[in-house]
Amino acid sequence: MNNKPNIIKLPIQSFCFGVRNAIKKVNILLEQENIDKPIYMLGDIVHNKYVSEYFKSKDIIVCKESTRLEMLNNIKNGTVIITAHGVSDQVKEKINNLNLPYIDTTCPFVSNSIKLIKKYLSLGYTIIYIGSKNHPESETATSYGNNVILISSLDDAKNIDIHSDKLIITNQTTMSQYDIADIIEYLKNKYPHLETMEKVCSASMERQKMVKDIVLNHINDNNTAFLVIGDKSSHNTKKLADIIKDYNNNVFLTETINDVEITNIKKYKTIYLVSGTSTPKCIIDEICDVLNSDIDSYESQLKLNEYVK
Repeated sequence: MNNKPNIIKLPIQSFCFGVRNAIKKVNILLEQENIDKPIYMLGDIVHNKYVSEYFKSKDIIVCKESTRLEMLNNIKNGTVIITAHGVSDQVKEKINNLNLPYIDTTCPFVSNSIKLIKKYLSLGYTIIYIGSKNHPESETATSYGNNVILISSLDDAKNIDIHSDKLIITNQTTMSQYDIADIIEYLKNKYPHLETMEKVCSASMERQKMVKDIVLNHINDNNTAFLVIGDKSSHNTKKLADIIKDYNNNVFLTETINDVEITNIKKYKTIYLVSGTSTPKCIIDEICDVLNSDIDSYESQLKLNEYVK
């Protein structure tokens, strides 16, 4: 194909530290000969279905009930894996009461967020928590009682009515810092005594800032497209796409090369490759290689073990 597009893979890509650490811990567990089986995972280890499929192929049972507590109802023996998103104290207590061995792969940023929530609750604060209603982190945060109030949007912020002298706001670690800023600004005007403990993880912040800085140079640029690579259930991946859409409509959210209409995407002069924090490197590399080639059609050749490297 003539006039190949310029493919730019952004410098911060693939797994963040928390995701890489969680996958490493599970792989170490799988190497142990005396581990109690079956092995249960309380939800997806990270929000990427290909990573989950890999662990399923290793005979790990990935539980899908609505809450972590409910997931434990059908587990009587074996080993439990707590995912990178963390769990509440009630879940850990139930695991211990069942005398089940477990490994905890909670991301350090999530663990720190949970510690801060518990600290401020012990000091008598009411906490406004910005998060997605069905996200595991939000499930954990709201498990600590009625003094944690979950909101997901500016409209939610407008509808709450709180009477508390000690009020503080925090958030799900993967929320967009730009969305959070709007909500916090509104709530500070509504509650002048509101304190903040924003806890967006550094990995999400770095990617969000990087993407915004780049797209600001391509506002409504019809010659430039952004390919955001990651699982459609990944909150931080969708947020990257949302940031781009505010300035450029040529945004394509894709999970693998199989979702890319290669001929269509190659019509752009410049294509930026962006990825979420739970996107395997092999998926990004495959897409990059195909777009840099003369191929007009292609199906992924990746093997399951490649998704966790």
